[in-house]
Amino acid sequence: MPYHKKYYREFFEAYGFKNYYEQYSYHREVYGKDGKITEFPPRIMKIAEWLSKRPGYSFQHFEIARKTNS
Repeated sequence: MPYHKKYYREFFEAYGFKNYYEQYSYHREVYGKDGKITEFPPRIMKIAEWLSKRPGYSFQHFEIARKTNS
């Protein structure tokens, strides 16, 4: 998700930079106001299960200690 002003894109493209890929990130609250874990809709769970079975797909929680500078 772009976290900058919209005019930045034009600014950088004017200097010859081009977009390499679009990256999107989303956030969803996992805990409700009562402190309990909220359930995901069945459709989301079905898609997540389907994705997790795809060859080459993996998921890991981000750990700052394992961050690389690449």
